[in-house]
Amino acid sequence: MPIQTRPATLDDAGYVTNIHTACHGTPMDKARAWAERVIRRSIDEADDWLFLVAENDGARIGFARAGRFVPPEDAPKNCTPAGWYLLGVIVEEAWRRQGAGRVLTADRLKWIAARADEAWFFLDADNETSIALHTEFGFEEITRDFWFPGSNFDRAGGVLLRANV
Repeated sequence: MPIQTRPATLDDAGYVTNIHTACHGTPMDKARAWAERVIRRSIDEADDWLFLVAENDGARIGFARAGRFVPPEDAPKNCTPAGWYLLGVIVEEAWRRQGAGRVLTADRLKWIAARADEAWFFLDADNETSIALHTEFGFEEITRDFWFPGSNFDRAGGVLLRANV
């Protein structure tokens, strides 16, 4: 059966907590609070926020988010522009490089295309695998000098990309 996605429900919070903790080392209580908050937001504000779970044969194998960003009034001059953003993707290690990231990206871009003409994405500049994947979808580098609330990048810094959808 091919990889499929579906909107997350609060029943997915435990799964999301576990995979988020395994991938990022986030303490379980913080990961659980984050999972519940972002899933609830995607349910309550479904026009502006999307949280997808990827499955294969009914087993969850990853997740990804997308949403609308509006810069805060006090944002620095190099703040990323207002728009629709692809946000974090996590695919279980056993399922990496088998198409789950590609399916999650394609489905989020379809969702954004129903709302806008362009999509934005940012990530660690040394994440060559993700940059290559997003380049396949038409993303092009815009800048490495930007600010996004709450973002933290490794020593390589971040890169902001944009694509027409």
